[in-house]
Amino acid sequence: MSNLLVAAVFSTVLLLLPLSAPERIAITGATFVPSMASAALATPLSSFGFFISQVIFINILLGIFNLVPIPPLDGSKVLFSLLPRGADEMRYLLERYGLFLLLLFIFFGFGLITPVIRTLFLFFSGAGIFF
Repeated sequence: MSNLLVAAVFSTVLLLLPLSAPERIAITGATFVPSMASAALATPLSSFGFFISQVIFINILLGIFNLVPIPPLDGSKVLFSLLPRGADEMRYLLERYGLFLLLLFIFFGFGLITPVIRTLFLFFSGAGIFF
């Protein structure tokens, strides 16, 4: 959760930068479309804004990824606290094969959380105002 707090702090910094609407769109778009990076890096101020947007994106990515309910991530602790007392066998099974499940998730299931990451990034970067 601290990652989302860091993203919120840097979001405030990004929103306080005196950037025009096209610059903000280029900065946010360059995160998802690398060919837009030249427009995002046109001035020193927009380059700084691009750097800030990357910090926001990485912290949102790490924050959401950490909430996935697979051991050893923190989301598993939330899941285990919600399970009934009789579900210890399932807990032990998840803990035992958690690393394998995590690797499977990274390679095959990461697309499930990508829309959440993108939506939060657009919200935190203030780009939702312009799109």
